[in-house]
Amino acid sequence: MRAAVGSAAWEHVRTSSDVAFFRRQVGLIVEALAGLSDEAERTLGPDPWRDPEVAVRFVERIEWLLDDVDDQAPLDLYPAEAALLVLIPFFYRTHALRMAAQYSVVDPTQLTRIPDADADRRSYEAFTQGHDMLIKRALLRPEAAAPIGWWLFHRWMMSRGDHASQDGARELLELIHEPAQALGETLSAPRVIRFLHGVRRGPDVCNPEFLDLFLADERVRATGHQRIREQRLLLLVTLAYGACLDLTSSSPVLVMGGASFRLRSIAAPAAAMSCRLASAGGSSTECSV
Repeated sequence: MRAAVGSAAWEHVRTSSDVAFFRRQVGLIVEALAGLSDEAERTLGPDPWRDPEVAVRFVERIEWLLDDVDDQAPLDLYPAEAALLVLIPFFYRTHALRMAAQYSVVDPTQLTRIPDADADRRSYEAFTQGHDMLIKRALLRPEAAAPIGWWLFHRWMMSRGDHASQDGARELLELIHEPAQALGETLSAPRVIRFLHGVRRGPDVCNPEFLDLFLADERVRATGHQRIREQRLLLLVTLAYGACLDLTSSSPVLVMGGASFRLRSIAAPAAAMSCRLASAGGSSTECSV
């Protein structure tokens, strides 16, 4: 909660605005999201790619992109915009966890065909067939089945678009309910869904057909005079996500041990994170597992 309420993003809010109400509601929302995340993690089970710090890193990357307050060229965010910026990372993580928990019944670590499987399991099996090198590695080395299976599971979820499930996002907002409603149209279901879609889209967010789905400037009904410039926020959020090193978006190179990172065995998620942090920071890409 501290990462959201105490975020430097609030420092970029125009000086004439009162942010206290928005910060208070953001704190309540993040607290509620944390409880829902904990519940989803208990259901999800032993996923080795679980990354409890991803939302905090996501917020930190947003702060890094916003940079220090510049009196000569202020960003002049509205409180609703600052609230949306710091909440999207937490919505993203909680929503992703809930979707993963829901679909984990496909048994991600079972990498051979299951007779008479249901539709979701058949879909997962069909997806894994496109990663035969990883499957062969897992079958040759049973200890690799868990990290490989769960990584494939997350990629399968991504291919289905479940990171931005409309029904899942709406249900999440209903579960939070009161503090979300207190922010008025700031957290309207269509807006949250659009941003969840945009988070992992990468450079494709600049495609006019997608970017035009986001309003350049909109007056929203919320406490005080509020506007949300979605296109500007979307570009910030998408770029920040790309720099926050989400483990579930790790390359297959890190999963099975590629030459570019000189991994000597199946990469454990913690080691994969170490490699990615070193790489992002400009350090050597020689990582040992």
